[in-house]
Amino acid sequence: MRKTKKGFTLVELLVVIAILAILATVCVVGYISFIDKAKESNDMALVKQLNTILQANEIHEGKNQSITDVIADLSNNGIELESVKLSVKGRKIQWDEHSDRFIIVDDDKKLIYAAEGYDAEKANLTTVPTSYTTLNSSNTSSVTITEDTVINLSNDVSFDENSNLVIDGATVVITGNGKISQTVISKLELIQVKNGGHLIVNGGEIRKASKYSEGNHLYYTSCIQVCEGSSLVVNSGEIVNELPNGTTGDYTGPAIHLKSNSKSVINGGYISSATSNTICGNGNDINTYLEINGGDIVSETDIAIYHPQSGMLIINGGKITGNTCIYIKSGILSVSGGTFEATGTPTNATYNGNGGNPTGDCIVIDSCGYPNGKPSAFVINSEKMTCKEGAKKVAAYVLESKTAEAPDVYLNGTKIDATVYSK
Repeated sequence: MRKTKKGFTLVELLVVIAILAILATVCVVGYISFIDKAKESNDMALVKQLNTILQANEIHEGKNQSITDVIADLSNNGIELESVKLSVKGRKIQWDEHSDRFIIVDDDKKLIYAAEGYDAEKANLTTVPTSYTTLNSSNTSSVTITEDTVINLSNDVSFDENSNLVIDGATVVITGNGKISQTVISKLELIQVKNGGHLIVNGGEIRKASKYSEGNHLYYTSCIQVCEGSSLVVNSGEIVNELPNGTTGDYTGPAIHLKSNSKSVINGGYISSATSNTICGNGNDINTYLEINGGDIVSETDIAIYHPQSGMLIINGGKITGNTCIYIKSGILSVSGGTFEATGTPTNATYNGNGGNPTGDCIVIDSCGYPNGKPSAFVINSEKMTCKEGAKKVAAYVLESKTAEAPDVYLNGTKIDATVYSK
């Protein structure tokens, strides 16, 4: 008797295929879930590492005051901003000023992860920039950045006399080996940081040529202007205000200009002005904060740091070189480190109602009745101060006037007598 072979029916095949599809789906979903959990775990580990750095730095430095301080802390510990990226899409890192810790939120600002001590009601969050932008090589109109970003200078960028770079309320990091320049004379600041913006310079060159004249008015504009409520951190790179091409003996603007209620920290780099104050404020500005921890600050012929405004000037390190290294008319000066080299020929103090006249001294404290009151200075470390014979390492001057009072100046704990001078 002949036997007939029986195969699978269509229904049976469909059932098998359905079962296999379900199993495949379960496996894929499980695999995707596993990958997502792994990514989330890696992101949390990254943020925990960043928070560990902040926690360790608090022991010595205290809590950070701005995102620029945080980024400087990371850079000093070998972590650059561009390496801080999350694996899970739709999420971003934010820094909480209240707890001085990083958190993770999603695009709807829903909290995904926070370190111990985070208080949502007291939190003051700032987004850590992770996006990148490349500027055009030649700009004939100003570029305004309003979103947190990193400018990777892979090429040279130039602005004309009618254009500049404006950082408006954003955190911007400049990195790379290229150059941002304004080689033509312009009345615009090359880079302006305003409306609570933050600029971190981690490399590259920032170069400007000035002065600019319009009618009878002269504009001595800066490479970087730090406006009210904004901040600047320089970790490396070059910031130079140089003479316009083909000119000699002219007067340039400053490399960095400080406005009221701004904060600037110099940790490294080379900052220079050819024939002007290299870093300066204005006598009408108030409550600036300038901290020098490293780098080279050079004025080829003038004052390296001119401080006529109220606020704090703190020198912990770095090298400062100029005809006079520091000239302060108002505010508080504290020096605990650094190297000072005054290159100017010693001269008597003379009154300048719109600036400072270098004397060849390393540090000059001039009490001449400026709008924000007499300066106070506490000079702790003077071992690394050099000047020409006849000049002083630290000199205190007071203008012969009823409105001016002798400043309190201390050199290694000893009070320095002020020299009275007249207009």
